[in-house]
Amino acid sequence: KCLAICDYVISKRIKEHSRHLYDLHKIYPNISFDDEMSLLFKTIIKKRNDKKIGHQYDVQMKIYEQFENIINNDIYKEDYEEVTKRICIKQIEYEDVIKSIIRIKDDLQKYDI
Repeated sequence: KCLAICDYVISKRIKEHSRHLYDLHKIYPNISFDDEMSLLFKTIIKKRNDKKIGHQYDVQMKIYEQFENIINNDIYKEDYEEVTKRICIKQIEYEDVIKSIIRIKDDLQKYDI
């Protein structure tokens, strides 16, 4: 989900993809971001790079920087309000979802991912 929202921003395909933010918001309370999760991220990024899946995340590009861009520029806000929020059974405000995205960004940054 984290890599997907970054891929869509880089490829400028935001429309109908804000659902990943909602999913991350719902998933986040149930995961522990620790050394094991950090290793999982790094392994997935390496495999994606090796297979040229999605956008390439070289050592210069950090996922947390893409998250900062998403957060600071409300990149998914319009799509969330117009698409995702309308299809969810339990309506969750964009601002609440972004609070979870900020926490995920902080975890990614802590592990320099």
